[in-house]
Amino acid sequence: MPNIPMGFRPFLHPLHGLLLASPVALFTFALLTDITYLQTAEIQWSNFSSWLIVGALLTGGMLLVWSIILAIAARRRAHRQPSSIYAGLIAIMWIAGLVNAFQHSQDG
Repeated sequence: MPNIPMGFRPFLHPLHGLLLASPVALFTFALLTDITYLQTAEIQWSNFSSWLIVGALLTGGMLLVWSIILAIAARRRAHRQPSSIYAGLIAIMWIAGLVNAFQHSQDG
C-alpha cells in the first residue's frame, strides 16, 4: 500500500476524473465520426456525431458547474489552488463544443 503523507488532499475529487473523461471521449469520437462523414457522405454519421456532441456538452456542463463552485470555494480559502485555471480550461472546452454543435445544426 502506498504511503500517502498525512494532510495530503488531492486537487480534484475522483468523480471529476469520471466527468472529465466523458466529454474528452465523446468529443474525440465526434471528431472521428465527422471524419467518417466527410469520407462517406452518409448522413447517419453526422447524426451520430451530433448526439455525441450533445452528450459531451451535458456531462461537460455538469463538470463546468462543479469546477466553478470549486473555484469560488478556493477563492474563499487562504491558499488558492489552480482551480480558477481549471475552471477556465473547462469553460473553453465547453464553449468550443457549443460552437461545434451550432456548426452541426447548419449541416444537411
